[in-house]
Amino acid sequence: MATKLIPVSIPSPGNLGLNTQSSAVGLGPEWGLFLDNVEFDNLGRIAARKGLLKVTTSAIASKPTFGNIFEYRQTATTSHIISGDSTNGKLYSGTTTLTDITGSLSFTNKNWQFANLNGRVIAVTKEEFPIYWTGSSNFDYIHNQHSNWAAATAYALGATVKAVSSATKERYFVCTSAGTSGGSEPTFPSAEGATVVDNGATWTTVKMPKGNCILSAFGRLWAADSDKTTIRFSALNNEKLWDTTNGGGTIDLVNNFAFGKDEIIALSTFNNQLIVFGKTNITIFNSPVIPTSLALADSVVGMGCVARDTVQTIGSDLLFLSGDGLRSLSRTIELEKMPAQDFSQNIRTDIIKEINTVTKEDIKSCWSEKEGFYLLKLGSTVYNFDFKKLISSVKTLEVPLPKISRWLGMEPDSMFVARDETIYFGKKGFVAKYSGYNDSTWSGSDVVSGTYNFKYRSNWQDFGFISPELQALYKMPKKIKTTVTEGQEYTLNYFWAFDYINTEYRQSATAILNNLVSSGSQWGTSEWGVAEWSGDAEAVDSVPAQLSGSGQNMQYGFDITIDGSTIAIQQIELLIKIGRVAR
Repeated sequence: MATKLIPVSIPSPGNLGLNTQSSAVGLGPEWGLFLDNVEFDNLGRIAARKGLLKVTTSAIASKPTFGNIFEYRQTATTSHIISGDSTNGKLYSGTTTLTDITGSLSFTNKNWQFANLNGRVIAVTKEEFPIYWTGSSNFDYIHNQHSNWAAATAYALGATVKAVSSATKERYFVCTSAGTSGGSEPTFPSAEGATVVDNGATWTTVKMPKGNCILSAFGRLWAADSDKTTIRFSALNNEKLWDTTNGGGTIDLVNNFAFGKDEIIALSTFNNQLIVFGKTNITIFNSPVIPTSLALADSVVGMGCVARDTVQTIGSDLLFLSGDGLRSLSRTIELEKMPAQDFSQNIRTDIIKEINTVTKEDIKSCWSEKEGFYLLKLGSTVYNFDFKKLISSVKTLEVPLPKISRWLGMEPDSMFVARDETIYFGKKGFVAKYSGYNDSTWSGSDVVSGTYNFKYRSNWQDFGFISPELQALYKMPKKIKTTVTEGQEYTLNYFWAFDYINTEYRQSATAILNNLVSSGSQWGTSEWGVAEWSGDAEAVDSVPAQLSGSGQNMQYGFDITIDGSTIAIQQIELLIKIGRVAR
């Protein structure tokens, strides 16, 4: 016979984020088993994420995949958003209007990585020669910046030419002995480092990089070569010169470091060091400002990076995706032989399954300092790692984990955070940004604004967090009430279930209170009083519903269809009748 009626107050449910790894061991209400389309607001509450808002006026009707997006910083005040169409090999500039800047170039591989250097943008992709753009006209091959060889011409030391009769984008030739060229073009050698005497001048063959990753750092470019174990670096502030005579050069990883059976995946910087990520190794170099003084600082053997576009600098740390989760470079170095920090350990099984399923080139990420989150795109899911409280944390062995949620339905192809902190998404045929509370999606031949589902499910709970004596007793929930802050009146579709059985109960409810928090535009100033940010006043609402059923363990939650406005969950209150010992 029931003897107790217990009120259960759960402030800020799910505020520690998603935890599917330990869901069967009685986690408390601060964790969530499902947190879909959730972000964590500045008060630490779970709230509906913003939407994917189309900014391109006329989307491309063929719906090509925009697999790469980047901000080209032409000057201190002039920027261009560049999108890479990985379906047709096109390159576009702009957001509201997409301008084709591919020109006459054509490519087999289209998974671009971009870098800014000296007012130009440079792009590389697997097995293609590097290209560049200056903000006008179209992209072109860097190799085309070298002049054609000319007869009877005085060439200074360090001058460069490209062959005329045997033209190729693969190599150029640097003058390593100054003099005047002959009357006819010499037969230029194809082997790198080989020389040919041309009357009074001597030419040395230099190869162009042809790899999948590039980095602009320390005043020059660093690029992987096609063998995946050589790094080529350019001259200072010059994307066309890669020869030693002009200050460029190569780093041989296979013969000097632990890359004998590895390959370069990504390049980055950290603490004024050059970081080279392989699949199973990480090599760290000191003194990259003067490449001739480059020295091995440290290496991590047995751990690497699985996807180039997951490397992001956040605060004073560097994140990357390894084969078993999201890792921190600074923690990895500090902990040395101890297990490295795994920021995805609360969803470890789920994320490893995704990593092993998806195409690695399609894995994308971005870091927003303003929002305080790292977004990781794996297949059709975007994982949100919230670092708001961790960026300035003291680096100790006991490092707090980021809060995690997952975003569904958005399904961007790529993502990038611009200098002004706008989060851009590449979507099939258009550019979008993180804004509003609707998702732009294709519907037939049109892009329309659609809703998405904000979903919360608690882990299975025996309510031992209230009192240990409740763990073994039957619970008969009678009522649930959720306190929310919302910009419009939303319906909560409540869910609850018992004892790990798929049988579920549902009940819909809407707000009964309407205590206004603000009025007019949500941001309340002319600076933000544009349509994007204006809307209904926020209100604190109470949403009650009657419950039924019984069991020893209970799961509860809700679904909310988000359509144009925010909602955040302040508190859940349950009224539970306690019964006999469960048998």
